[in-house]
Amino acid sequence: MNDRRIQILYGLEAADAGALKHLMQLICHLDRTQYAITVMISPNRSKRIQQEITTMRTLGIVVILLPMEGKIHPLRDLKMIFKVRAHLKLRHYDIVHAHSSKAGVIFRIAAWLSGVHNNIYTAHCFYFQAQKGFSRLLFCWIERLLGSITTSFIVSSTEKEWMLRYRIAPLSKIMVINNAIDRSEYLPTETKEQVRSRWNIPHDHLVIGGVGRLCKQKDWPTLIYAAQQVILHHPQVSFIIAGEGEEMDCINLLISSLHLEGRVLLIGQVEDINNVYALFDIFVNVSLWEGLPYVLLEAMCFKLPIVASDLGYQDVLYDETNALLFTPGSVEQLSDKIISLVADQGRRKALGVAGYEHLLASCQFSDFVQKHDELYQFKRKT
Repeated sequence: MNDRRIQILYGLEAADAGALKHLMQLICHLDRTQYAITVMISPNRSKRIQQEITTMRTLGIVVILLPMEGKIHPLRDLKMIFKVRAHLKLRHYDIVHAHSSKAGVIFRIAAWLSGVHNNIYTAHCFYFQAQKGFSRLLFCWIERLLGSITTSFIVSSTEKEWMLRYRIAPLSKIMVINNAIDRSEYLPTETKEQVRSRWNIPHDHLVIGGVGRLCKQKDWPTLIYAAQQVILHHPQVSFIIAGEGEEMDCINLLISSLHLEGRVLLIGQVEDINNVYALFDIFVNVSLWEGLPYVLLEAMCFKLPIVASDLGYQDVLYDETNALLFTPGSVEQLSDKIISLVADQGRRKALGVAGYEHLLASCQFSDFVQKHDELYQFKRKT
């Protein structure tokens, strides 16, 4: 008997952090009586990929490993395009849905070459957002070319503004589905005192923290320089950065050069991240470019006051209402915002509660799944 479910092929290269979380939350909550799901995913960048593969296969999702390169490599990328095209020629799919920049190139071209009618792309932050000058113009031009063969873009509010500013695709192809989280997954398993003890944080210190990869995009040096200024004004604070990445050694050197050992702690990749969020008194995000990072939603879930670089998080962060926003890269603005919160417990609480209430009202996880479902159902009919 023929399988009458909607056949979807997902492609993902950046199988770490937010992109993998996004894909897992989506495919694990779609109705599998309505959808037959195949995932082609690269194992190259994620240490926890095997755990997620096991979860997917347990749910009846077909998983195919495709070792894509994160960096641009024309010959290898071309080889991957033809591998995906060969797979598409062997099996019928109603929809191909690519996630992240590299898979966005490989899978959209392969789907177009194979005649797949529904060619969907979720960028998780466009590559050109990280570029300047000629490089930005070049990658915008490439994205426009790919946009001509893409039937739908699923983006955050922030990414939508970037797309329209640089004329990547017409408004008719753009659908905003902001990230969302299932709040039931964010329950601490240890007390705040237990977590403080693990990291040797004095009981009378406020904890200011951030979560994310140790990479250029996240701009941790700005936070570290700001930490130096904050500690001068308020000695009873500690800073924590949870994450790992290629900038680890450089960040450690910076901490040492500023004599902040023991005051700015790099705690690496933490599996029980819920306990780390529960430890924070203030959450800081200093990224230079983003779509809509999950860490902001997670901080809201824990009613944390947020200080974040102003990257145009429309419909999510509102300056002086549920967050304090600063110009990306500005150490002075960042330190001033943090200092103002350290000195004002009432304001910290008010911002945290406002963020949590906004999460409840506008970032429902059920809406995230439903909007994808509605788009897929519509695309199958057209």
